[in-house]
Amino acid sequence: MDWIRLGLLALAGFLTWTLNTLSAGGGGLLLIPAVTFITGAAAVAPVITLTELIGNPIRALAFRRDIDWSLVRWYLPGAIAGAAAGSWLFANSRAEWLQILIGIYLISAVWEFRGGARERSYRARR
Repeated sequence: MDWIRLGLLALAGFLTWTLNTLSAGGGGLLLIPAVTFITGAAAVAPVITLTELIGNPIRALAFRRDIDWSLVRWYLPGAIAGAAAGSWLFANSRAEWLQILIGIYLISAVWEFRGGARERSYRARR
């Protein structure tokens, strides 16, 4: 990869990270077309994963005073177990079944929140 493409990729990553931080999400989706244009479709998954692995800890560092670390202590074990189970499932499942499971989840999420008419299904305590 030449230096111009690398610079464009770094600029696109920084801009989407900034937008993601300010808007609380969606930056990774905006980075997909930029990465596809700059490097090609084969590099999208590794580049998006790398930007998330770099960007999320930096965001946590930037907002460390605003984070309720007692909640993180309760959330982290389940998040690690879920990430491990999800990565194992992703690596050991057929793509057709994953598409079906993701489709069922997305349909059930719309049904649960009634297309946005219902704000939340339960109250979470701190």
